[in-house]
Amino acid sequence: QNMQYDFDFQQTNLLTRPVNVLPGDILQVICTYNTTGVNNVTMGGLSTYEEMCLSFPVYYPRIELGVCLSSYDWNNYIPFAQSNLAPADFQALQTTLLQTGSNLYSGIKSIFGTLAWTQQQQ
Repeated sequence: QNMQYDFDFQQTNLLTRPVNVLPGDILQVICTYNTTGVNNVTMGGLSTYEEMCLSFPVYYPRIELGVCLSSYDWNNYIPFAQSNLAPADFQALQTTLLQTGSNLYSGIKSIFGTLAWTQQQQ
């Protein structure tokens, strides 16, 4: 955890000792965000106004990479949405979750943007 992170001074953090990763091992990066004080929905993305989580592991020797992906489990939003969205917006969210690509992202951002964000919801 980097408590002195500065967007304008990004650096590489090296492990204090090498780690052996064996066939079948999984590397997983989990990011936790704090949007306290933000008064609207914050989505993931590459702009300064969006949250991002990037990891660039360096390894040797070279091997073929099986899978590398980023993903959200949008189902984690369902309990919050059901408690805080108007019924029509919640139905729209459920329909949106069936979409793929940029329509999914923009649809979710639009639906959560209808909320009047409070300190309790953050």
